[in-house]
Amino acid sequence: MNKLKNNKGITLIALATTVIVLLIISSISISALTGEHGLIRNSNEAENKYSIVEEREIINTSVAIAMGKSTGAKVEYNILKRYLDQNIGIENKDYTLEVDETDPNYFYITFLGSKNIYTIRSDGEITYGKEKK
Repeated sequence: MNKLKNNKGITLIALATTVIVLLIISSISISALTGEHGLIRNSNEAENKYSIVEEREIINTSVAIAMGKSTGAKVEYNILKRYLDQNIGIENKDYTLEVDETDPNYFYITFLGSKNIYTIRSDGEITYGKEKK
């Protein structure tokens, strides 16, 4: 009984061991979040890939409808612009649609948020992620 009364707390060794274990666990957690293949980086890459897929889907749908609505099955600026406006959601509402100055058969769509540029020919061919001609 006398032995228990003198034991008033944890030992210094137990405290040091606990601190070391907590440091190891926290360093593993931090590297899992921020490392080269960490969760934060993976989530940012996934967001970028989703953005590209979403943009491509908008462009594919808009071009297909624009070709169906135009005369001669060609993509026309006014029709393409109308269907892009209809198909683009709130997230991607900031975009530009330009006609090539040297060749009016080429249109350029630039999504301002992602800065991705897509080229559309009047025959409906779409080139993704290329610079302007």
